[in-house]
Amino acid sequence: MGRTWLAGLTVALLAATLLVATVDDYGLTFDEPLYIVITDGLRGWFADVAAGGLGGLREQLRDERLRETWLFAARQNRNLPVPVLLSALFRPLGEGWPGPPYSYRLGTCLLLAATVALLFAGLAPAHGWEMAAVAAGSLLLMPQAFAHGHLAANDVAVSSFWLLAILLWLWSGTSARRALVAALVCGLGLACKASFVLVPALLGLWLLCFRQWRRWRATLVLAVVAPLVMLALCPMWWGDPLPRIARFYWRAFNASQHWTSDSYYLGTSYLGALPWHNGLVLPAVTTPPWTLALALGGGCAAAIPSSRSGRWARASCRSFACCRTRPGTTACGSCCRASSALLPSPGSASWSSSRGSGPSASGWRRGSRWSLPSSCWGPKAS
Repeated sequence: MGRTWLAGLTVALLAATLLVATVDDYGLTFDEPLYIVITDGLRGWFADVAAGGLGGLREQLRDERLRETWLFAARQNRNLPVPVLLSALFRPLGEGWPGPPYSYRLGTCLLLAATVALLFAGLAPAHGWEMAAVAAGSLLLMPQAFAHGHLAANDVAVSSFWLLAILLWLWSGTSARRALVAALVCGLGLACKASFVLVPALLGLWLLCFRQWRRWRATLVLAVVAPLVMLALCPMWWGDPLPRIARFYWRAFNASQHWTSDSYYLGTSYLGALPWHNGLVLPAVTTPPWTLALALGGGCAAAIPSSRSGRWARASCRSFACCRTRPGTTACGSCCRASSALLPSPGSASWSSSRGSGPSASGWRRGSRWSLPSSCWGPKAS
């Protein structure tokens, strides 16, 4: 176990070094100037809180002041604070190099590096370093993920917390204490963007479909703690929380009536919503073919009995020449399942049912006969 986490730390350092060293390779994108302005405003607000003492704290916590400084869930910025808080937290590390505006991106770089390392360390004990390396490398080096890992924007924060929340939920099993960790991460994700609310919704649907009634304590922890974490990180709602939260989600899911932006898709510019098939077309054309093929192959392999799954997975991996299997190991099957955890978009939930060695209280370390949306891997093939 110690060697695994040491290897995970090494993966984190290598990923962070690669991302930070190339952080100034990308020009400013559409959202970043606004986030940079908000980041500077929040840094000023925290400085005023630290310098003002108790009396100053009361002034800074006035509802008008909070809504003036925390410009989130508003017409100017429809998203939530966590990505900007990451920028504010890690920006001082880049004062000398790379300097502004690139220093605002360091929080995103470090979050993606940490996610890659946790994915590696979580998969390696049960499935081997080969599977862990394929999964971590597929995530970090997927072109759109690598590019977004350099931007002071929402995409990496939402994707990272989405993946980590599901992995930690699988790891938590029936333990309420472990579920607390998953709930904290889920709360961080909820405080990134409105669409993250699909994660607890999908987990609830999974519980019902697979009748995981023994997880009721863990489910209760998640249902209570995650929204509280979100609220704690959104001070602009503190003055009137329930109506403001309800208004935010109503606007978010009726976005075309309140927020619109131009999109270029298949040779046509769209104002507002794209055609329904964009969720299939865009991942298909932006994901490396071998990653997409292995993800689909791993999902299919997880849905059939274990013996057939192993043969199918090994044949698929040989076809894509993704790895070399040593005698007595299941690296090829692991590669398929590793890639199935990294489907093109964290928002595209894949539902499958793997059949294996039976339920486990620590599902993300051992085989499980259940599956989870967007991050499914089955037991080792026999």
